[in-house]
Amino acid sequence: MICKKMFWVCFQVFLTLFVTQEVDSQTLVSMPEPLIARVVGHRGHSSIQPENTLPAILQCVKTGADGCECDLQRTRDGKIVLFHDVKTDWKLRDAAGKPIRGEIADFDWETLRHGDVGLWKGEAFRGTRIATLEEYLDALKETPCIPVIELKKPGLEEETVAAVKARGLEKRCVFISSSRKIRELCPEITTAVLLGKCENVPDEELADFIEKALIRGNTNVVDIEHSRMTPELAQELKRRGIYIMVWTVQHDPQRLAELYAMGVDSITTDYPDEAIQAMPGK
Repeated sequence: MICKKMFWVCFQVFLTLFVTQEVDSQTLVSMPEPLIARVVGHRGHSSIQPENTLPAILQCVKTGADGCECDLQRTRDGKIVLFHDVKTDWKLRDAAGKPIRGEIADFDWETLRHGDVGLWKGEAFRGTRIATLEEYLDALKETPCIPVIELKKPGLEEETVAAVKARGLEKRCVFISSSRKIRELCPEITTAVLLGKCENVPDEELADFIEKALIRGNTNVVDIEHSRMTPELAQELKRRGIYIMVWTVQHDPQRLAELYAMGVDSITTDYPDEAIQAMPGK
């Protein structure tokens, strides 16, 4: 938790120091309407299936989510796979159930593909294998559910965009990382700037902070930790032409209702079924 918090603090300081250009109030308003997935399964439908796996992706489709968010990393020999944590720790195990410890980048694909990424969640998920970028995209390309892609490390942009373009998914995916680089590679792709709680940014400065970050990222979509979203902030962001994604809302019908009432455009959750049921009109 300390490392994760430190990452967000450092990231926010970076934005504060380097995102200092003058903000043209018309820049974001004039951008084209982005692709928005109203309900996004976080690492697939990960409350039911092991996260970032084909079963979680397929369950996300079955549930009726509009988007399926997954995390990408590269193996030692260059294969792009789905895995959230830098360290495998207890989520990757051998056939005997023993944790295989290290970082994804420490292992080649041949080793990882024989590992078990389901057993940590329960015996019922034994035998679940790590998924690849290609499997992720192929599982979604003929469905209404779009890929929502997070690159966990820099250097994956070109290969990931190439895989998206090879399947004709440029207008049917969202990247929530490496926004400017992705837009340079393929302007048709919708991107978002991913933010945490922005704990070092006061409430009265948050709208300006977000707007500057988006201009630097060449996008009009923010994906921010949901606890920072308020009716006042949502209204101000909308006034500035900003589309709002929030993460990660868990088992909280009241908060879901609040966010929908604010006009939030997209909600990411481990429980996409609950987010669908909480939508106005359901």
